[in-house]
Amino acid sequence: MTFGIRQRRAALGWSLIVSQMLACGTADPVGPGSPPGTSLARLSFTVSPTSPLPSGAFVTPPVQVSATDSSGNTDVAFTGVVTIALDSLSPPGTLSGPRTVRAIRGVAVFPGLQVTTSGVGYAFTASAEFHRSATSARFDVVRSAYLRFNTQPARFVAGDALAPAIQVEAVDPDDGGHHFSGEIAIRLAPNGNGALLSGTTRATAVDGVATFPGLRIDGPGSDFALIATADRFMDGRSTTFSSYMPMLRFGVEPSRYIPGTPIAPAVQVIALNLDGGVRTSFTGVVTLALDPAANCGTLSGTTQATAVAGYANFPGLTMNSPGAGCILVATSPGLVNGTSVGFGAVGAIAFPALTGITAGFPTTIVVTIRNAAGSTDNGFFGPVTIALGDRPPGATISGSLSGQAYAGSAYFEVSLSTPGNGYTLVASTTVPGFNPAVSTAFSVASTPWTLRAPPQTVRAGALGAVVDGKFYLVGGYDNSYFYYYYNLQYSAATEAYDPGTNTWSARAPMPLPRSGMTVAVMNEKLYAIGGYNPNALSRVDVYDPATNSWTIAAPMPTARGGAAAAVVNGRLYVAGGSAVSASTTLESYDPATNSWTTHAPMLAPGGSGFTAAGLDGIFYLAGGTGASGPGR
Repeated sequence: MTFGIRQRRAALGWSLIVSQMLACGTADPVGPGSPPGTSLARLSFTVSPTSPLPSGAFVTPPVQVSATDSSGNTDVAFTGVVTIALDSLSPPGTLSGPRTVRAIRGVAVFPGLQVTTSGVGYAFTASAEFHRSATSARFDVVRSAYLRFNTQPARFVAGDALAPAIQVEAVDPDDGGHHFSGEIAIRLAPNGNGALLSGTTRATAVDGVATFPGLRIDGPGSDFALIATADRFMDGRSTTFSSYMPMLRFGVEPSRYIPGTPIAPAVQVIALNLDGGVRTSFTGVVTLALDPAANCGTLSGTTQATAVAGYANFPGLTMNSPGAGCILVATSPGLVNGTSVGFGAVGAIAFPALTGITAGFPTTIVVTIRNAAGSTDNGFFGPVTIALGDRPPGATISGSLSGQAYAGSAYFEVSLSTPGNGYTLVASTTVPGFNPAVSTAFSVASTPWTLRAPPQTVRAGALGAVVDGKFYLVGGYDNSYFYYYYNLQYSAATEAYDPGTNTWSARAPMPLPRSGMTVAVMNEKLYAIGGYNPNALSRVDVYDPATNSWTIAAPMPTARGGAAAAVVNGRLYVAGGSAVSASTTLESYDPATNSWTTHAPMLAPGGSGFTAAGLDGIFYLAGGTGASGPGR
């Protein structure tokens, strides 16, 4: 019972609200799916059908529906779909033609509408989502003989035949099957363009249809329409149409040039139709000129050419002076101008200032190709080579001495063998027009460093120590995986370097691959302590060079990587490191008992990047990163 009372109250309340809305005029019908607050958006017929309308004839001028805002102004932002139909009070009849149209700037135009059945009191309705519907003025449809365009004119080029050929049909509802066979004339509707229609403007109908091949309009313009006339028939009017101009486009663009030398390959210009196809009927004269906005000197040679089947070629074009950012403009009467890409004169090869080069060490040298304005020629993609020019006696160059320039720059990684002064480099290219370039003289410094044989295993994060006169390198990871932490390829490699022979030799690998461990030497054995794989480890592995074998020692109490280690008074001390965050842990290992002892923590956390040393019975730590940045 309570539910029924609430329901009745709700119903009464709803009736009251609806009544108030109707009284205030806010419940006007709107289009489907209308959200609250949209009732003031409306449609209106800005062009309605005229009365009487011949049955089957196109409604001319075309019906036009506008969307308006609350102030009655056209809503130019509206681009929705508008649908037109016969209203419910119209006589039974058939509406044909495009009845659904998308609005452009708030206006929907419906060309080609037809009502095929005579009657009195027709009207159109227009609807669109979120808008009040609209109803046109009423009109009558009468049985009458009329002309209609079966083939409507399309966009055309001034002077070209309209294609396809226009067809007009004579429709007489009372002819009893006896089709019209008289003459139909066609003319341009006045539109202020002053253009003239020529060609077959009169044709005899066959079975009621007249065809007009070869119609031409002699000038460009828009809003053209054709009108068809014949005795006893109402005039027919086509849909509106407009002209377009063919366009010129560069088929072969101008390339980098040498002043006074013909541009190669020869420039070519193509005439195109609206659909992008070559306009093979074009045989006019095309003229090339420099865009005056760019200061590029004078263009000479074949600057005019007669097109053959739409193509105009310009051999022998020359520029009399260097320039950059030059642009050619192609023109021909009745065609849209064509514009080339920017181009310029051949420039020069240039070296940077060569400083900071050390003998025996790789250095990167960037050679640039400059345009005539002195800027990097971003359009240059070609081979470049470098070689030694002047040099001290016996000096040589090695590395990448030939390469490909990209966007005007070529990169070389080279090494010069001998310290000294007065070096020069020479750069050249096989691209025509470029002279070799010689760098300014530069010096190559000597260094106390020398390059020795590299390890056999390429890796990063490895640690090393010296045992019995040899340098041992252990662990690490494949550097190519550096940016993919969880896919690191951890290494177990152990290698020994013999400085006497400058050679590396592979030794027994660590039992567990890892990186980030610390290493120390005690009692002529190498200790690999902690590290990551991928999580922090407490593991301790011991390598004995005498037997080339690894053993496992007691693990650290605290798992960590990145720690620092040193030997003090026969014990191995390990400080800091991290598992999740920087640690203050200090632990020591006694090889006699194979056990660990925990000591007083460090004064500040040390996560990684620091070093340790034992000196005069004291354990020293220096540098590194702590909980909040660099350590001490």
